[in-house]
Amino acid sequence: PLGDTTDVTRRPGVEDPLLRTVPGTRRQRRPLDDSLSGSVADPLSSSILGSQYHATAGSPELWHAVHVGDLEAIKSLAAEGLCTAKMRDGSEHSVLWHAIAFNHVGIATLMLESFPPGTSGGVDVAEIHPRKGDTLLHLLCQTKSFSADMANLFKRIAVAMSPTLFQKVNYHGFTFMQVAAASMNFWVLTYVLRNFPVQAKALVCMPNHAPMKNLAEVVPQPSEPPFVVPEPFPEHFRVADMLQQDDTGMVPYADVAFDVGLDNAGVAACRFLAHRIVVVSQSPVLFEALEKCQMTELPREKTRAAVFRVDPKISQEVWRSVLQFMYTGVVNCSYDQDVDQVIQLLRACVLYKLPKPLFDFAQSRLYPLLPRSSPQVALQVFAITSPSSGGGAPEARAAREAAAYLLLRSAHRLFEGFEADEAAQILGRAVQTAEHAVFNPAAPPPPTAETGSMVLPPTAGPAAGPAGGCGYGAAVFQQQHPLDQSLNMSRRGVRFEAPDVLAQSYGSLGQAPCAQSYGRVAFAPPARAPQPFGAGGQLTA
Repeated sequence: PLGDTTDVTRRPGVEDPLLRTVPGTRRQRRPLDDSLSGSVADPLSSSILGSQYHATAGSPELWHAVHVGDLEAIKSLAAEGLCTAKMRDGSEHSVLWHAIAFNHVGIATLMLESFPPGTSGGVDVAEIHPRKGDTLLHLLCQTKSFSADMANLFKRIAVAMSPTLFQKVNYHGFTFMQVAAASMNFWVLTYVLRNFPVQAKALVCMPNHAPMKNLAEVVPQPSEPPFVVPEPFPEHFRVADMLQQDDTGMVPYADVAFDVGLDNAGVAACRFLAHRIVVVSQSPVLFEALEKCQMTELPREKTRAAVFRVDPKISQEVWRSVLQFMYTGVVNCSYDQDVDQVIQLLRACVLYKLPKPLFDFAQSRLYPLLPRSSPQVALQVFAITSPSSGGGAPEARAAREAAAYLLLRSAHRLFEGFEADEAAQILGRAVQTAEHAVFNPAAPPPPTAETGSMVLPPTAGPAAGPAGGCGYGAAVFQQQHPLDQSLNMSRRGVRFEAPDVLAQSYGSLGQAPCAQSYGRVAFAPPARAPQPFGAGGQLTA
């Protein structure tokens, strides 16, 4: 049983196995014991074997009531002074320890209320298992059923415990937070991160006792998001033709101008013209924003349009690919191996709630890139997609879970230079993301019919990385992918090139109108299959 309450062998003649912990007090009375008791026989010394018991040991009746969970008997003994917080059995455990070990929450609560920690005669929250080195927090995290009542016990004991005991490593080499992480006790992890940020950061950053790494080893690995190549717009729906310039060099009916790129003396790097009806139909955020924009005369572009400043962290090339998709239904991307620009595309999808194919494309390209990047890149992706930044949409789930997984793997190094409050807040969200992934697993993608669209298959790879590398850990689920198709898109006739009209559009600021074009950029599959998620790269164990 938990708490190791059967350290002492059973004595002949003792029929009740629950009394096995009592005989530890059956040692020979020492002179010091006599002096402490005034050489008067202890009134509690009458046992079934006639042995002598110390006042600090308690009677067999007490320990029997503790073991069987007889709350009323404990109340009666405490009222008579026959049950105190200082009493220990033969294994040197207190009543509180045994109550927690046997999951008798009522008795543990009674002891905390009757003998408050920090008072004279109060319970000793610094109690440590003599052989295992466990603290009460270790013991609480090892309980078989961690109920709401047990959580309340944890709160009361954690508040009364000294900060140094939080970092106590037991004789097996684990902190209590590692025990909680290994058993996926998300409540304990979240509570400590929220209420004890200083202690939590110290625990997280212990290099040889990293609890978040332990958590990453037992939660399911992030699943590789499939990407369904969208159908291009039908030939008769020539919305892209609206970008063709007329004889005067104007883009007919253009009524919105997107200023894109880093500012240079207050001027955006580039300006793209577009049509409000096209872009707002695919972005509820742009719909709301452009509805409030005033029309402005643009002499250089020879039009009157609403000017919208795109987030400066989104580059000209990335926003070009966004507009290409809005006008053609085709994903055009020449930067799918550039993690910074793929993150920019993901940022655009999150900020402006862009169509799902762009979301899926960005996440499918990030999946093999994140493990090969630094932990700071995973932190950036998590900041973009976490609920606190408005990125809690279901569409961002794959990127959020992958980033959170890598944050947990590298937390002991990544957060060393962070302030405790900031580190605890970020890790709290990462733990919640892992918890959601455990209790709400993502549904596998449905198989697709032989139509014009297809699913990019997840790449094959080992379930775990090399020893000492950034593999998934011991509790890894081998992914079974129903599709095993080639990445060669030309076999299915999937069109990735943009229509020629897109090569004639959109002038950049400071240049002649329409000098800056989209270009004809075709999506190129990776030259080789990406590495398994978490294997290799900069995220070492």
